Amino acid sequence: MDSGYCAEIMRFILIPLVSVFICQILKIILYIGRREKLSMQNLIWEGFWVGKFPSSHAALIASLLYLLWKDIGFSSVFAFAFFISLLIIYSLLENRKRREIIESHIGENKKLQEFDGHTVFEIISGIVIGIVVAIFLDYII
Repeated sequence: MDSGYCAEIMRFILIPLVSVFICQILKIILYIGRREKLSMQNLIWEGFWVGKFPSSHAALIASLLYLLWKDIGFSSVFAFAFFISLLIIYSLLENRKRREIIESHIGENKKLQEFDGHTVFEIISGIVIGIVVAIFLDYII
């Protein structure tokens, strides 16, 4: 393998991971800012793992789609990846709605301890972060 090919593969790994990392750091900062009592378990679960703002999944998908578009342009492969990405994003919204429906039947005192899913705003913010990070890092790498 030549070094150009390895560098190209690293772009497709490094840039999306940085996008996810930035979203996760933002989640933790925002979680700490809105909680009075912190525990490590709650910080990891609520501040890092479940849904919330911004969507790391959407950032990952958006940064990969940007890199794919920049690499091969609008093609059948890009179209396939785009529509698969839409299915994944739809499932994020569906998870959120499913949780809300189940919680409405459980009652207000008992919360369903399940993945939160994402709101449209959380997904759009993740997409924006993913694209901005991909453009910036792709420019400097």
